Amino acid sequence: DNRLNADTAEELGMDPIPFVGVSDEDSAYLAAKAICEAMGGAGDVAIIEGIQSADNAQQRKAGAERAFDEYPDITIVASQTANWNAEEGLTVFTNILQANPDIKGVFCANDAMSFGVIQAIEAAGKTGQIYVASIDAEDAAIENVKNGIELATVYNNQDAQAAKAIEVAVDMVNGIEPSSMDIVVETILYTIDNLPQ
Repeated sequence: DNRLNADTAEELGMDPIPFVGVSDEDSAYLAAKAICEAMGGAGDVAIIEGIQSADNAQQRKAGAERAFDEYPDITIVASQTANWNAEEGLTVFTNILQANPDIKGVFCANDAMSFGVIQAIEAAGKTGQIYVASIDAEDAAIENVKNGIELATVYNNQDAQAAKAIEVAVDMVNGIEPSSMDIVVETILYTIDNLPQ
C-alpha cells in the first residue's frame, strides 16, 4: 500500500505498476472529522504525527488539518511527531497537555501513538474529557473504543487491499489491463456504533 516512485521505476526500465491501497489523507480526515463532531465544532485540538519524512505520515497530517480547518472555531494548538511510537506519544502529549490544558481533541496518525496519548490523558486526570481518534484499528484500539476511552479508530481495510491487489495482478498476468493505475480501497471509521464483532 505504498506507491512506487514512478521516476525510479522508469529509470529501472520497469513497466508501470498500479497502486492498490487506501488514501491516508482520507483516513485521517475521517478520524479528525469524528473528533470535530464530538467536540461540537469548537475547541482546541492537537495532531500527533508519524515520522515526518514518511509519505503516509504527511498525508495523514494533511487529512487531519483538512478536517479541522473546516471548523472556524477549532484551533490546532500543537502538531508534533511521536514517530509512530507509544512511549514517544506519552512524552509528547504530556508536554503538549501541560502547555495547553484546555485541549478537547487529539488526532493520532496511528494507534500505537494513541496508546501513549491515552496514558498521558489518564495521568492528567482527564479521562473522558479529551476525544482521541487514530488509524489502524488494532485490537487494543478497538477495545479502547468499546470501553469509551477512545472515540474512533480507522480500519484501513487490509483484507480488501490484499484481495484487490491479487485480483489486479492476476488480471494483468492474463493480459487484462487495470481500470486505473491508482486503485483506492475505502477505509472504515470504527466508533462505538459499528465495532466489528
